[in-house]
Amino acid sequence: MNTAVQGGGAGMTLAVVRFTAGGTRFAAEARHVRFIHDIPFFSDGAGILRIESLLGPLASNPVRRRGLVVETATGETVVSVCEPVFLDTLDAKTIFPMPPLIAARLSLKGVRALAMDESGLILLVDLPLLSSRRAKDGQA
Repeated sequence: MNTAVQGGGAGMTLAVVRFTAGGTRFAAEARHVRFIHDIPFFSDGAGILRIESLLGPLASNPVRRRGLVVETATGETVVSVCEPVFLDTLDAKTIFPMPPLIAARLSLKGVRALAMDESGLILLVDLPLLSSRRAKDGQA
């Protein structure tokens, strides 16, 4: 998956991989996700980072998980996320920068922007940054 902003002018879209964590809807740029693979039910293997531990204070849901292979500056990292997981596009008009007040008080790490769709709020996260920070800290 190596796509980013597509289209021109009013029809610009951002290719994203959507997933959930702690009952919240998230998306990450698809261009950073090399592929998605299955993870056995209720388990994560060695070297797989759980999205909840990367983001911060989120409850971990006991649901089927998928692995996102994320490109980082130091190689690839597998991040475990909750289903549903799917490739989507977000219209550029629905993506908003983080308001300073929310950014200053948000306890979740790596959230870079907000998006809205017909079902409500989506938090856009920087998976390469989150994965790199975690690997640099030597935590798994």
